[in-house]
Amino acid sequence: MLSDPLLDAIKESNSNILGIEEFMPAKLAEFVRTAEAKTKTEWEDYLARRKSGSPRELFHDAECARHWLRQNATLKYVDGAWLSHIHKVITPFAVRRVTKDAWQVLSEELGDGDLRKNHVFLYQQLLGQVSSQLPAGDSEDFIRPHRGLDDVGVWRAAVAQLLISRFPHEFLPEILGFNLHFEGLTFTTLQVARELKELGIDPYYFLIHITIDNSDSGHTAMAMETVIRYLDTVQTQEGNNGAQKAWKRIRAGYVLSERSATVSVRSLENKKTVPVTEGLLKMSLRYFKQKLVQRTKSIALVLDFLYALANCTPWVKRGDSENSSLIHELCWGGRMFGSFTHHEVETVKNWIDSLDDFYMFYVGSQGDLHATSKSSDIRYAYPVFSSLSVDDILGQTVPLLRDEDRLILPSANSTAVAEDSSVMAHPPLPSRGLCDRSFQINQYPSLYSDTHSSESIWVRN
Repeated sequence: MLSDPLLDAIKESNSNILGIEEFMPAKLAEFVRTAEAKTKTEWEDYLARRKSGSPRELFHDAECARHWLRQNATLKYVDGAWLSHIHKVITPFAVRRVTKDAWQVLSEELGDGDLRKNHVFLYQQLLGQVSSQLPAGDSEDFIRPHRGLDDVGVWRAAVAQLLISRFPHEFLPEILGFNLHFEGLTFTTLQVARELKELGIDPYYFLIHITIDNSDSGHTAMAMETVIRYLDTVQTQEGNNGAQKAWKRIRAGYVLSERSATVSVRSLENKKTVPVTEGLLKMSLRYFKQKLVQRTKSIALVLDFLYALANCTPWVKRGDSENSSLIHELCWGGRMFGSFTHHEVETVKNWIDSLDDFYMFYVGSQGDLHATSKSSDIRYAYPVFSSLSVDDILGQTVPLLRDEDRLILPSANSTAVAEDSSVMAHPPLPSRGLCDRSFQINQYPSLYSDTHSSESIWVRN
């Protein structure tokens, strides 16, 4: 997902964010100002053309606008989703100031608790106004083919948001970079607002994005500040090398947002461009499943086979279909020639080429991802629990005392709270199926007090 946009952008690195190889706040601010100035120039040129008598350039008529609005619903229905899992209770303490600011952007996307201001709700209302209502975006009916939502670029951009959001610890730099681009004001937003109004369609959804996504005090400014603050944090913890590596990852996230809707899947050997509508993984799965349908009873087995095949050298050389034995055998002169159609062979070639992980080559290695996943425990790196090591935390399960089905909370004056703050052995609780290791919260008993009880709580993983 991250590799293809990077491969596409690196050819033009002098004119995009990849050109800022060394991070400095002033360079980032200049880049944002330049992008905004480019949008302003595009807008002024557009207004000049319209003033001279040129027709609308995006929507020829109301039906064209209705079609565009409907096709973009897939993306608009996940507005803000890239931030949807950040700033949770397990967010590392060191970056909570950063994630809090990013979460504020998410809160505003959701309307700060006011449904009328919720961006997805506003877009649903807009579709209703143009008689193009769709089912709920989280319903199975939404993805039915008869809905006609067939713009693959829009789907790719929407899925990119959802995928990256699922890994808020492992891919926090990429999420912040994605946020930096997505919250920037675009020429398309200005153009849509203008032309919808001319067609008598309420442009308010787009107007609020013009005002909110500004670089002085709006989401663009907030996104830039979170990037700067995050890199300051990394600089303090890991030094300049760590900060520069994090900056690479932020740029990768920025490029993902910028190009996920338009990038094509490429063969690195012959530079052949294949439309992303191929749906490489899905089609590869279908083709292999068709060949194995009598031998397998579940999609899980097919996925296992595909995973094994992807790691089976020399049959598959990741990123190098031309030198993969599987392709040689499927083509003319090979022992399996004719078992796959030409179109199927081309799809398998593109699948093999897509396995080359240019993203990992660009940012360095996967080491940071593994290290981050170890620290996603609520008690890791928090001052209250600083005496515990990672191994202590990950190696124990901590039971709760219960009175029937009621959790027992301690009061500030509880005599049952132990005098020290160490990890203590505790007898297993009968018939509860809980482990025999426990951790007693007693450094700050008042934080866990209950006026109706003077007993202690044992906190379980």
